[in-house]
Amino acid sequence: MLTSLGQPSTWPYAFGALVCHQWPDRSFALAGNQLPVCERCLAVEFGMVAAFGAAVVVKPPSGFFPSLAAFLPRRMRSPFAILAVGLALMLPMVLDGGLQLVTAYVSGTPQRFVTGFVYGIGQAGLVIGFVALALRVSEG
Repeated sequence: MLTSLGQPSTWPYAFGALVCHQWPDRSFALAGNQLPVCERCLAVEFGMVAAFGAAVVVKPPSGFFPSLAAFLPRRMRSPFAILAVGLALMLPMVLDGGLQLVTAYVSGTPQRFVTGFVYGIGQAGLVIGFVALALRVSEG
């Protein structure tokens, strides 16, 4: 079984290939080695870590999962509002990637990184919103 997985040094690249195209021209390199994910996917991961990190640090009285809502105005702190904000934050990357798919437009590293980071925050918002909804339903 272990022999079919290859060397441990290849595992990050195998896992990265599950979610990323890993094109060398769109990937950062560290000490001459291409990272396992492209610039945008790396930024998505950074955005998710930033959002979940903020959710842990803020710690409002309502608990961990709704804590992303602490950054929103009071009238928008419902799980549905968190989901809507999460979807809205994901839109720039979807538009940027969609434009590249259907036109000759190619975004640069700054656009890919910023849209990926914002998408990651939005994706974390969706996770937090869905968990908050599930907790609300389970509480009755």
